[in-house]
Amino acid sequence: MPTPDLTRRLFLGSLGATLALPELRAMAQGAAPFAPAANVERNVVYGKGGDTDLHLDIYKPTGAANKRMAIVHFHGGGFAGGNKDGLAARLQTMSGRGYVNIAAQYRLSANGAARWPAQMEDVKAAIRWTRANASTLGIDPARIAVSGYSAGGHLALFAAGTQNMPEFEGKSGNAGVKTDVAACLAYYAVTGSSWEGFRRQFPMPEGSSEEAWRAAFERLAPPR
Repeated sequence: MPTPDLTRRLFLGSLGATLALPELRAMAQGAAPFAPAANVERNVVYGKGGDTDLHLDIYKPTGAANKRMAIVHFHGGGFAGGNKDGLAARLQTMSGRGYVNIAAQYRLSANGAARWPAQMEDVKAAIRWTRANASTLGIDPARIAVSGYSAGGHLALFAAGTQNMPEFEGKSGNAGVKTDVAACLAYYAVTGSSWEGFRRQFPMPEGSSEEAWRAAFERLAPPR
């Protein structure tokens, strides 16, 4: 099981790798927006979580361009709450910098509705959908990043560390499409399995072993 220091180093390493990309480094340094607000397409179905349709919102920069970079975003909310609508203002701003931004719904654990790894299976389905629709979206399928906030930060990091691993891919839509990501942004991500408050919140199935708990936290950064 990673120590807190190791987990922190892995997280910072993945963030550093992200900022090595010229476009994202410029964004982090506060470059001025260069385009007006995005065109938004809301509630596009990208897959199913059990019997439930899963939706995403697409924020496309204005103006003609192909082969843009896409960033798929996952909201926070302690795995039990929150929704993609809370990302709207942020993604309008980021789309003004030329990215295609996608806010993806994932199944929540409220009232025991969805247990791990359902959330990760939804994340993988969103990545597959984005890559499968690269031509329509006007993006480069080799330049898809993930971004997450709090609980969503954990999901983004875990997705970056488990690219194309069958046990986390799920069965929702676009089977066979790869889940590689070019970069990962994780904001105030949840990365520590020893915090008891977090262990009560994280949606592990009842009776999960310590080995299962470790497995949910040991891949929080892309392989080196």
